Amino acid sequence: MSSRFSPLPLTRENDWFSGFFDADGTIGFSMKNNWPQLIVSVAQKYQSDLLSFKSIFGVSILIDTRTNTYKWDIYSQDDVLDFQKYLTVYPLYSSKKKRFFFTKTLFML
Repeated sequence: MSSRFSPLPLTRENDWFSGFFDADGTIGFSMKNNWPQLIVSVAQKYQSDLLSFKSIFGVSILIDTRTNTYKWDIYSQDDVLDFQKYLTVYPLYSSKKKRFFFTKTLFML
């Protein structure tokens, strides 16, 4: 049975990324050269699940050999603030919303 409807392409004007990040994304820190580094990421078993993040928000998808999953990570201030700008239009609903609220402050510190 074939459908006569085609799915709409994902663009920056879709809230899909917000929902996907809210469900499977993380906001964390790591230490790099004795400085804390903010990391925003989404991990999935299949690389194809993350290709839309790469095409819309850039950066690469790497494999995390510790967990054998693929990860879309953003570290740079420009990339994180760009993603935060997207999330102001399509907000998060989980506890991640509170953590993302403080990203600008963390970069100022």
